[in-house]
Amino acid sequence: MNKAISDHHVQVGLDINAYRKEKQLSISTFARLCHVRVAVLRRIEKGEVNFRLTTLVKFMRVMGKVPL
Repeated sequence: MNKAISDHHVQVGLDINAYRKEKQLSISTFARLCHVRVAVLRRIEKGEVNFRLTTLVKFMRVMGKVPL
């Protein structure tokens, strides 16, 4: 894990991965639903990159955590 990546970003990646598995969604399907690239989502799930608040909101909307 890159030390510049916050613990919060790593936890979000783990939560997204758990959600996808619980809902039986492939990484490509979840990425498409969130309007992000598969490669970016993979790196987020692995805790390899920081991401913007707007990206987090995309994930949360798909996961039903934010009102549309």
